[in-house]
Amino acid sequence: MVEQRDLSRALRTHLWPRLAGIGFADRTDRVAWRRQGGHVDLVEIATVGERADPIGCTRVSFTAHVASVPAWLAGQHVRLRRGLPAPHYWDTPLQRVLRKTLHQPWFRPFTRPPGNLPRPLALHRAALRRVFRRDRHDRPDIWYELDDGSNLDGVVLDLLR
Repeated sequence: MVEQRDLSRALRTHLWPRLAGIGFADRTDRVAWRRQGGHVDLVEIATVGERADPIGCTRVSFTAHVASVPAWLAGQHVRLRRGLPAPHYWDTPLQRVLRKTLHQPWFRPFTRPPGNLPRPLALHRAALRRVFRRDRHDRPDIWYELDDGSNLDGVVLDLLR
C-alpha cells in the first residue's frame, strides 16, 4: 500500500531538485517557494487524503498548484516562514491548478466501503452519492496513484513535465 512518505520520497527524488535549479530553494515536503525581485512564486502539492472516496481514487493521489504574489502586492499580509514570505496557494492572488498529461480513466467515486461513519457523515456521504458522478472516468487535475505505488515515479515525472 502506497503511503504519504512514498510520495514525499518521489518528490524529493524527481521534482524538488529540478525546481531548486530554477530558484525554488526553500521548501517543505509539499510546498516550494522562489523569491525574486519582491515576487514570491510557489509550487504546492496536495494529496487527496480524506476526499478519496467521493473523488474515486487513492488517498495518496494528488493535485498540484502553482501560484504567485507579485511584488506590487507584496504589502498585503503573507505568511512567513523563518522570516521570509511563504504563502500557500490559497493565500495568493494569482494561482493555477496544473493538469496532467497521463491518461488515467480509473476514478470511480464511492466504491470503497466507508467503514463505521457517524450518522451525520453517513447521511452526508449518501447525499453526495446522489449528486456526484459515479461512472469510471478521468480527472485532469488529479494524478491517480495506484494502491501498490507502482506508478509513483511516473506520475511525479508527468507532474514535472
